[in-house]
Amino acid sequence: MGTWEAGILDDDIALDIKVEFDEIMSEEKDVVLATEAVLESFSDSLEDEDEGPVVILTLAYLQIRAGNLMEPIGQRALEIIETGEGLERWEDNDEMLTKRKQVLEELKMSILSCT
Repeated sequence: MGTWEAGILDDDIALDIKVEFDEIMSEEKDVVLATEAVLESFSDSLEDEDEGPVVILTLAYLQIRAGNLMEPIGQRALEIIETGEGLERWEDNDEMLTKRKQVLEELKMSILSCT
């Protein structure tokens, strides 16, 4: 698993999610179908304490970008941001941790503006 920067999509699993989500969106133009497909494909990752937050945060980001943030994804993403879940990946680099927190704060503001 690779994480190379602090952005939402700066992670191998996040990019895999984006590819699947975007592929379904290009074919079906349906955020719900794209989300369901991703949740099914990445169900094992959702159970993982390290990867689970990445799945949800990526989905929230992609849904916002598509103009349809689904309430359960948005609420779970807010919980992850508020509790700091998944920040362990950046804890060994103070600068990257600070950047990641800024990215998450921006995502939080986007989520809140959608509700």
